[in-house]
Amino acid sequence: MTPLKTLLLAAVAAFAILILFVLPAETGMDPTGAGDALGLTALAESSGATGFTASTAARRTVEERFMLEPFESIEFKLVMHDGDGMIFDWSADSPVEYEFHAHGPHMAEGEAIDLGTGEGTRQAGTYIADFIGEHGWFFGNRSGAPITIDLSAAGHIDGTILYRSGRRIETIFEEGE
Repeated sequence: MTPLKTLLLAAVAAFAILILFVLPAETGMDPTGAGDALGLTALAESSGATGFTASTAARRTVEERFMLEPFESIEFKLVMHDGDGMIFDWSADSPVEYEFHAHGPHMAEGEAIDLGTGEGTRQAGTYIADFIGEHGWFFGNRSGAPITIDLSAAGHIDGTILYRSGRRIETIFEEGE
């Protein structure tokens, strides 16, 4: 094969790859329909996200210490809006049952979205709220000894809600607080 034929063949192949795969995956343009059939146009929809969101809530840090008596449980929630984010870290001096979940005003009483359940002594991470509502933790002490939990969360948080012993203790932050 001559160098000119090789060059032309490579150019045709590159053009075909561009039309069939690259454009649908990168821009969502799909002139042949092959990108949609292969699921490549969905990549373009998700790849446009930069991870940047703006919030009207002030950046706040919440630090709490909870003492759980044997067989006691609590729920600690953060009031957040759609797109608001936080960084969190909690640790317990003994294994504790935990569940991270979220509850929105569009949900029935007692309904929540479970985002992580387990048993352990520590967890840290980041979280972006998908909707306005209460986002937070259930902690349960299933042992016969007291457990101390230290929790820290920083981000766009409008308030906190603690559910303990059948009581709801709510703190809504004021502007500039």
